[in-house]
Amino acid sequence: MQRTRFIQGLVVIGLISTLGCPEDAESLLGAPANLFSTSLVLLDGSGGVASTFGRGEPITLRLELTNRMSSTAVLTFPTGQLFDFVVLDSADTEVWRWSHGRVFTTVVTPLEFAPNETRTFTVVWSQDDNTAKPVDPGSYHAYGLAPVSEVGLTSDRVPFKIE
Repeated sequence: MQRTRFIQGLVVIGLISTLGCPEDAESLLGAPANLFSTSLVLLDGSGGVASTFGRGEPITLRLELTNRMSSTAVLTFPTGQLFDFVVLDSADTEVWRWSHGRVFTTVVTPLEFAPNETRTFTVVWSQDDNTAKPVDPGSYHAYGLAPVSEVGLTSDRVPFKIE
């Protein structure tokens, strides 16, 4: 809870520096969920949107984070990590996370978005789990997020199958 409030505070500071100080700065807590949109698409080897993949076929995950405002906005991240991707199995058990085992700078990182700007973050998943073992065929779902997700910057879950 304390970490969540700290991260929300960083987001508020970033928004206040862009938008000016409202009478009730606390009212901005949670605002990024309304001020930004997130979406995830899964792409096959030819770059087309897909929901079924062959076993071992690389899957491209593309997260789009969009400033929905007509003014500049700043998101402030608690580290150098700006995005993440997660794959869950049909039992909602995490099988893969892009950031698993990675190290990020521990410096607060502001990211400025122009009005209506979209930033795209892309990774290719080789269908290995967090222990580097190939996942089994079956039903999965994935989502992408900005690490300030405590205030709602997480995409919807996108279902897909591995055959």
